[in-house]
Amino acid sequence: FWGLYAIKPFSSKVEMNLPQGVSIELLKRETQEGVEGAKVTFRLTRPHTAREDIDLGEGREAGKGVYATPAIQFPKEGRWKLQAMIETSEGKGYFEKELNAR
Repeated sequence: FWGLYAIKPFSSKVEMNLPQGVSIELLKRETQEGVEGAKVTFRLTRPHTAREDIDLGEGREAGKGVYATPAIQFPKEGRWKLQAMIETSEGKGYFEKELNAR
């Protein structure tokens, strides 16, 4: 899966008191074009516990290859991990990025 696709880097800092979504951009590795029509399911988790996991459900397509979570307000400061399961006609891929809520 990751031989065909790439995720464009994005900021890992989020604002604590501001409801916001987090988005990823899925690109075709060979052409760097955005991938449309993927199904992307998101989850937020803390690095050392599953008690605070937040299932964000399926992201919305916000542009060509851009998939966004619903707007949320982070309940606690600190380290979080954004996890995504990405499905295309080529199969499934899993992605994880650490976020810092301040």
